[in-house]
Amino acid sequence: MKAIFDMDGTLTCSTSIWDGVSEAYVRSLGYEVPSDYQQRIRGKSFSGAMEYIIERDGITGITADEMIAAQFEIVRQKYRAVPLKPSVQAYLEYLQQQGIEMAVATQSHDYMAAEILRSHGIERYFSHIVSAEAMGTHKSSPDVYLETARRLGAAPGECVVFEDMLFALTTAHNAGFRTVGVADEKSLDDRAAICRITERYITDFAQLIAEPLPR
Repeated sequence: MKAIFDMDGTLTCSTSIWDGVSEAYVRSLGYEVPSDYQQRIRGKSFSGAMEYIIERDGITGITADEMIAAQFEIVRQKYRAVPLKPSVQAYLEYLQQQGIEMAVATQSHDYMAAEILRSHGIERYFSHIVSAEAMGTHKSSPDVYLETARRLGAAPGECVVFEDMLFALTTAHNAGFRTVGVADEKSLDDRAAICRITERYITDFAQLIAEPLPR
C-alpha cells in the first residue's frame, strides 16, 4: 500500500483560503471580473484560469505564472495560520512507522505546497510532491494521480488516495485507485455521494489509527 494525499481540505483546513483572491487581484489590476467567472474557469488549472483572464482582457506585461505568484504572496500568511486537519501529524507518523511510503498530489504549484507543508512541519513525511498545476492539468483528469503512483512505483490499485472533494475522489476512483473521503466544510453536502465511492469517510485521521485500512 502507498498513500497519496491531497493538500487543501485534506491535510490542511484551507479550502476557503483562495475564495475571492483571484477576483480581487484581477480587479486590483484595473479589470472587471465576469459574474460567471467561476463557471468559466471550472476544470481549468490555475495557469489556465489566469491565461483566460489575460486573453479575455488583453492584459500585457505580466504572465500567468507571475499572476499566480502575486496571489500566493497574498495568501502566504493565511496558510501559515490555518490548522492541520484533526490528527494529521499523528496519522502520518503512524504510516511512516508502518513503512508506508507517502506522497502529495495537489492542484497547487509544487513550490507552494512544499512551503505550506514545511511550515506545518509535515513535509518530511512525503517522498514526492506532485503538482497538477505544474503538469498543466486538473484533478478532473487522473493524470496527477497516475504520475504520483508512477513515482511511488505502484499501480493505482496499490495506492490509497485521500481527498475531500467529490469530483477528485470520483476521478481517482474511476482510475482504479482506492479512496478515502476526508470531511471538509466545502463538501459536506456531498457526503452521501462520497461515501458511495470510498472505503472510508473520516472526520478525524485518528479513526484510521484506531481502525487501520487493510494493506
